[in-house]
Amino acid sequence: MTHDEFVKSIVSNTDKSGRVKSRERNDLEYKETFGKNSWAKYAKTMASFANNKGGYILFGIKDNPREIVGVNTAFSNFSQEQFTEYLNSLFSPEILWEAGSVEIKGTTIGYIFVLESSEKPNIALKSECSEKINGGDVYYRYRGRSEKIKYSEMNRLIDERARQERER
Repeated sequence: MTHDEFVKSIVSNTDKSGRVKSRERNDLEYKETFGKNSWAKYAKTMASFANNKGGYILFGIKDNPREIVGVNTAFSNFSQEQFTEYLNSLFSPEILWEAGSVEIKGTTIGYIFVLESSEKPNIALKSECSEKINGGDVYYRYRGRSEKIKYSEMNRLIDERARQERER
């Protein structure tokens, strides 16, 4: 399934009042708008996706209730190079991602897709006060929330990394 098909499948599945049925989950986050002032928030979510199985941030959908409002022009005009530099200054290893937009019934929905990291964990390199990110923090995606990683998930990441090293 392509990114466009995935986004269309989520946004097209609505109730009688036009609200999106799918809730936020391990691989899905909704944002009503996109703006440079919120880059730290997106970065935290992206790091949590990368440390789990990857996922999508959809822009132009209110979180509660899940109404389709469409993405603002800031999304189509943002510099992906600047955003990548910002991500790389905040988290390591590199977070791999793609962005795009989909037109659905005359409304544009933007998305950022984050790939699962092959070199987990992605760790915060420095503090970012606006999102309460501290250097050394590791975030993980839990049922619609991006939080500091818990012991069991960190242990699983370490065990998986050790297994990969043994195979090499």
